[in-house]
Amino acid sequence: MFGAIFYIPVYAQGVLGVSATVSGAIMIPMSLAMIVVGIVIGFLITRTGKYKAFVVGGTLTMLAGFVLLARMEYGSSELELTLAMVVLGTGLGACMQPFTIIVQNAVSQRDLGVATASIQFFRNTGGTVGTAVLGTILTSGMATAIPGYLPVSEDGTQPHVDADAGSVLDPQTLAQLPPEVVEAVRHGLADALHGVFLTAIPLVLIALVASLLVKSIPLRTTLHDTEPGTDAAAQTPPEGHHPEGGHPVGGHPVGARHKDPAHRGG
Repeated sequence: MFGAIFYIPVYAQGVLGVSATVSGAIMIPMSLAMIVVGIVIGFLITRTGKYKAFVVGGTLTMLAGFVLLARMEYGSSELELTLAMVVLGTGLGACMQPFTIIVQNAVSQRDLGVATASIQFFRNTGGTVGTAVLGTILTSGMATAIPGYLPVSEDGTQPHVDADAGSVLDPQTLAQLPPEVVEAVRHGLADALHGVFLTAIPLVLIALVASLLVKSIPLRTTLHDTEPGTDAAAQTPPEGHHPEGGHPVGGHPVGARHKDPAHRGG
């Protein structure tokens, strides 16, 4: 999912033709949606103690966002791209932190650090591998898509152009290409990015199935090392309870008389 998000600025700059600065700034709506929704979901989880519904709903929203991105094509507007990113950012904000809460709540306190580090490790690894795999899909897709948009000469041949995504991302290289070649590269890049975003949809579906299989464990209400999903209050013996050995909590042995000092020596 993070790998697919990496290619949104590529679409903005390479297909829509915006500058590098604007292609970076165009990610702001998605980032704001992630932050605001993440804060709201955090308050709701704290108030209700429930998290599974937010995770499932967030994953469904992410799925809708990638569907909107996959529908983007050459000629789509910046408004359509912004709408898709806001939907995607809303989904990410709704489930990113709850996923961390789920893992932390399911392990004992002594394993809390390892579990949290593992989340970040696998998240970064998934993003790195995803970016590389989707980059391969993008490159191979452009190799077959660009020739279909190149102009055909009178003798039926096409000019050989060694152009890729970098051709429309680098202003200096772009200025040296004929306008018809630039348009062909933009068309080919749009088609290839369609395949990239389409590939992310099955991955989100896998995340959705995994979210549905998550077991709802009650959130901890204490920092003490209790079993996951167990309230510490349920493990605290009631007042006056006599544990083994006949000693009440904080009291005297059962059956022992409390001697009055006035009766001593009599």
